[in-house]
Amino acid sequence: MHGCLDLLNAAVEKFHDRHLVLLGDYVDRGPDDRGVLDRVRDLVEFGRATALMGNHDDMMIRAVLEGGAQRSGCITVGT
Repeated sequence: MHGCLDLLNAAVEKFHDRHLVLLGDYVDRGPDDRGVLDRVRDLVEFGRATALMGNHDDMMIRAVLEGGAQRSGCITVGT
């Protein structure tokens, strides 16, 4: 989804009667990383989806754990 909540919501709506398997890359490039992550979490918690981690998600986690997320622009405060 690369931070595009509207695309994720469209997929959820289109396949409303199916269990979704989300293949990762929830963050990076789009305008709403936080919204996508919140929506993915909700879908998994309610049993609507299985979420796998993509390479962009792995890069974000590594940046946060290594303290470089703010410097690299990975995190936008307030979103």
